[in-house]
Amino acid sequence: GCPHAKTATMVLRGGAREFIDETERSLHDSLMIVKNCVKSTRVVAGGGAIEMELSRFLREYSLTITGKQQLIVAAFAKALEITPRQLADNAGFDATDIVTQLRQKHAEGGAAGTWFGVDID
Repeated sequence: GCPHAKTATMVLRGGAREFIDETERSLHDSLMIVKNCVKSTRVVAGGGAIEMELSRFLREYSLTITGKQQLIVAAFAKALEITPRQLADNAGFDATDIVTQLRQKHAEGGAAGTWFGVDID
């Protein structure tokens, strides 16, 4: 090997062209994530944390308005919870329990609550 090499070659093999294409796309996505992380030091909460925080904010806001608008805003707030619910369901967790815990954490407020999302570890 070359101790100062800045490039690498990967050989992809598979039984079908579709498998190779999907592997290439996944590898490209991974490399772009690393590239973006190196370029930007900003961090965004994952695991549905942003959706839960927006849902909390909209639920609180819906209590300040009346009429059909209140129902629309509340329904949109509930719809935002689909992302963490689906993440929990896909990971094999009890989605209702996880979303309830996330609601509680986000309702407690503070900067720490903002970062809570579905943790599959």
